[in-house]
Formats: sequence, C-alpha cells, structure tokens
Amino acid sequence: MRVILKEERSTAWGGSRKLKRSTVMRKQLGISRFTTYMVGRRLTLICGGKTKHFVRFKPAIVKECIREIVRERLSGMQYDPEEVPELSRSLADCIKDKVKNSGFERYKLVVQVVIGEQRGQGVKMSSRCLWDSDTDSYAEDVFMNDSLFCVVAVFGSYYY
Repeated sequence: MRVILKEERSTAWGGSRKLKRSTVMRKQLGISRFTTYMVGRRLTLICGGKTKHFVRFKPAIVKECIREIVRERLSGMQYDPEEVPELSRSLADCIKDKVKNSGFERYKLVVQVVIGEQRGQGVKMSSRCLWDSDTDSYAEDVFMNDSLFCVVAVFGSYYY
C-alpha cells in the first residue's frame, strides 16, 4: 500500500495559534483525502464529513509488555546458539500477541528481536522507515544478563 504524506501548516483562531495538520492521500481505496488533527493525546480523523477519534500508540504501555515477557522468558537463561533462532521467533510472536491485545488492534506491528552472546563487545543497531508522526511510533527495551543480551523493538503503524 502506498501512502503519500504531506505536512502543512495552517493558522487557526485568528492566526494567533498554529494547528498542525497532515493530509494523507490514498489512491488504492478510492478515497482522495484524509485530514488528521492532533488534540492532546487523541487523534481526530475527518473523512467525508465524518469525524472519528482514535487512541495513539503508547510506547510506555508497549515497553511494559516487552519488559514483562522478556524478563519472564530470559532471566537465568544461558546463551545457546542452537536455541536462539526459535527463541527469538517465539519471543516476537508472544510480544506481538500481547501488544495486539492491549488495545492496538488498528496498528500494523513489526516486532524485531535480536539475541546475542554477551562477551563485552559493542553492538550498534539502526532502522529507518517512513511513517505518519501523528499516529505511528515505536517502543524498545534491552535485556542483559551474564550470558546474553536481547534487544526488542516494536514499531506500530496505524492502519487507516
């Protein structure tokens, strides 16, 4: 699905305050224009004269989900290279299910789990994506013990 984002600035309330507006055009669905306005933590979507309110992706809630599952499954565990592929897949599935059940049904989720052996080395990770900063966000957490490290990142992209 191709989404085109356009950032615009418009003046509201006599020009004294600025209201951030992002317009999203989606050709695939045959809907020409969505306009979203951020008011506090609530997102308002105006489409064809109808207004709907949505809850934003909350990284603090998602981070607690990640932390709870990772601590429960990895505390006291030793690094075993033969178990790591299955362990990382099962952790990703478990985290995805828990986040989905936390009230983020309208979000497409990408869960990335990296498990490595703890040898005192440094690891650098990065990721890039294109998203709508009004609705989309991410949460991450790091777990370390004497034998292994685990980095989990959950990206939530709102599905219009």
